[in-house]
Amino acid sequence: MDSRRRPAGFLTQANALLRKNLCLQKRNLKTNIGITIFPILICVLLLVLQNIINNELDKPKYNCGCACVDTDMYGTCRKRECGVQYSTLEQVWSCAIPSPPRWPALIQVPQPQFRAVRTVSQPFDDLPDPSCRDSLSCPASVLITGKDRGFAESVAGGLFPVFAPTLNVTDYLDALSRIVVGSDTIPGYTQLVEPAFSSSDTLYLLQPQCVPFLSQTISYNARGIPLQLNIQCVEGVLLWRESTSVINDELLKGYIQRGGKTNEFIAEVMTS
Repeated sequence: MDSRRRPAGFLTQANALLRKNLCLQKRNLKTNIGITIFPILICVLLLVLQNIINNELDKPKYNCGCACVDTDMYGTCRKRECGVQYSTLEQVWSCAIPSPPRWPALIQVPQPQFRAVRTVSQPFDDLPDPSCRDSLSCPASVLITGKDRGFAESVAGGLFPVFAPTLNVTDYLDALSRIVVGSDTIPGYTQLVEPAFSSSDTLYLLQPQCVPFLSQTISYNARGIPLQLNIQCVEGVLLWRESTSVINDELLKGYIQRGGKTNEFIAEVMTS
């Protein structure tokens, strides 16, 4: 009789291996529970976060404005339209704009109470008298320089084209793009609407000489966007300086005034 052991069968080996693995897994029970629960917890957190984001984005300010344009005899809305003309400034960015309006270029103009005037640190004779600040009638000053003063002044003389609108002006934005227009609003990112046109602030029309009819309030519709343009004519004054270093010194002194006051120029310097 052969006393040697026979090799264990497949089922016996599989049973032994299974028992061994079960023993090892029992020893690492906490680790296994963590491995199982962690992805489930992540999925739950993502689901909750997605619902919070969806609820926030469903608020009216994050959706294009809509309005009912047609109702039946019972007052039930039959046709509803969405677009920028029905939206607030917060909703505009959510609207599709197939053909956005073109805004005229603007320059940054100092506010009337901060425009450059004659001061102790800036005793130039060609600067306006400080009394103009009391009536908010100070002109907007631009500093120019060059090797040939006559040539520089002749070139700079065309900086402020004269605005002579006809009685049948229909596209005010196009008319404003042909002249120099400015604003004292803070530049912002609104995608569609230029802040200077969307706010209630004043739009400054820079002219060599102002006439009364240039200052007015105009209601205008720019491709579905209702605008109210508060236009005020401001005299643009060209001031000659000997060199760019003098201009830089004058600009710097304009922002360093005792008592927190400023003496600002239009942020544009012409040289020739």
